[in-house]
Amino acid sequence: MMRYLFVALSLAIASPSLAWEQDVRQSLDSNDIPRAQAQVDAVLRALPGDRDALLWQARLNAMSDNHPLARRQFDELLRLDPDNVDVRFASAQQYAWQGDVSQAIQEAERARSLAPDYAAVWAFELELARTWARTSGDPDAAASYRRRHQAAQAVMPDVAAEYPAEAIQPFSWRGRRMLEIGYDEDYLTGGRSDWRGADVALQWQDSRDRLWYSRFRNTSRFDQSDNEYNAGVYLPMGNRRQLQLDATYSPTARIRPAWSAYAGFYLVPRDRWGLQPGIRRTHYDDSDSTTGSLLVEHYRASWRYAYTFFLTQLDGGGTGAAHVVDLRRYYRDASHVGAGIGVGRDIESTPLGQQITDVLGASVFGEHFLDNSWFSPDWSVTWRVAFTEQGDAYDRIGWRLGLRYRF
Repeated sequence: MMRYLFVALSLAIASPSLAWEQDVRQSLDSNDIPRAQAQVDAVLRALPGDRDALLWQARLNAMSDNHPLARRQFDELLRLDPDNVDVRFASAQQYAWQGDVSQAIQEAERARSLAPDYAAVWAFELELARTWARTSGDPDAAASYRRRHQAAQAVMPDVAAEYPAEAIQPFSWRGRRMLEIGYDEDYLTGGRSDWRGADVALQWQDSRDRLWYSRFRNTSRFDQSDNEYNAGVYLPMGNRRQLQLDATYSPTARIRPAWSAYAGFYLVPRDRWGLQPGIRRTHYDDSDSTTGSLLVEHYRASWRYAYTFFLTQLDGGGTGAAHVVDLRRYYRDASHVGAGIGVGRDIESTPLGQQITDVLGASVFGEHFLDNSWFSPDWSVTWRVAFTEQGDAYDRIGWRLGLRYRF
């Protein structure tokens, strides 16, 4: 969000534009930062001390994530002209993009004091103050945002109307609990019996940043049946960090593992990027294994791109790696449709010894929120259709259908 706002406001500077500046903006409209940099460099070769070109050079270095150089350039421009509101504004944006929100707020305040009627500066300061109130843990940050919003209402009511009066809304249970029921079937080749499963899941938030979940599942495979219990939690670990703990238990363990335990650490290294390394320990009655995983995901507009790597070590045996790619497109807010493909090696301990199988799988899936005369938007349907090739042993075609209710 902050990166997008930086670029959008960089294109909305109120001062009159020269012809070359219009060319730079057109390049940025096309997301062509290298071309914009070449255009600015050409101006600086002809006019080495041009302040407008130097400001654009600093902005473009910040957009290219070259923050140390951009910071030095902004500091030099501010030394030459400390009352230039455009430089102050761009300097605030660079601090924010670098991740120093506190310093960005101070710089935005200075820019606003220089130009009290500059709407874009007001908007940026409100966005910064709201972000700080929601992420910093500073007990005074919410009140500081409220004072800024009240001041904006008096001077820039149109800008203030675009932002809530409170940075953090009072916590409410509404919509923070979800109940889901689901059923699935898989059809196998080679004369093998079909697989079936049914589950009931519940998740809830007991605070703004902590989420608990549990699931009960019955699985039937190869004329055997298992019950499995699952519980987990997502715990906040500071700004842009979260710890996931997950455990499963099966009292029968004919198909499912007797137990498993997982710990994963999710972090956001930069806007719209997520990274989660994790490790799972799994125990069957006749074998144990450890699986390390690494998830990398990226959100761009209405799309999510994800890649997960798995590496499993069977105790006293070999290792098997797997790769899964996931692509999703969101529509109507949280509704989405997606496709995934996975390839890897499945390692299993059997009475006949260790068995290694090459596995290839593909699936399409989605969730659609219902909003019509029969259902409220609190209801959604989840679905999945999948194909798996389990080496030379068999192929499997399956489907799943679920119904979710948020309350």
